[in-house]
Amino acid sequence: MEASLCIERLDEAGIDRGVIMTIVDAPEVNPEAVELIAEACRQYPDRLWAFASIHPW
Repeated sequence: MEASLCIERLDEAGIDRGVIMTIVDAPEVNPEAVELIAEACRQYPDRLWAFASIHPW
């Protein structure tokens, strides 16, 4: 999902800030996932916060 779409959805719901994360907890499954989240947070630093979940293995 594009960051701008996340912002649109937040605006529609009247939410000021949101936490975003990937649904992948193993970076080797989708190495770009973490960068996608980081870029979204760079684009909207006042609106989006990143959350990371890393599988221990």
